[in-house]
Amino acid sequence: MSETVAGAGATAATRDAPGGSGASAEGSGRAFGARLMTPLLLGSLLNPLNSTMIATALVAIGQDFHVGSAGTAWLVSAIRTLLG
Repeated sequence: MSETVAGAGATAATRDAPGGSGASAEGSGRAFGARLMTPLLLGSLLNPLNSTMIATALVAIGQDFHVGSAGTAWLVSAIRTLLG
């Protein structure tokens, strides 16, 4: 009897899980759509570019604000925290 209950629970869990075998509201059968995946992929690709640009500009940023390397690191960390 416990196997039947476990089997029914597993079927219900699979049906309710995202990307499970159950039909979605739209009936597409895909776990994630392009509206979610596109920004995630773009963010993953653009993050290294952003980090490279900041690393390249650190010397100029430090000179403009008249701070050393430690002050520049704190300044960039504060700016990135404020801008999100």
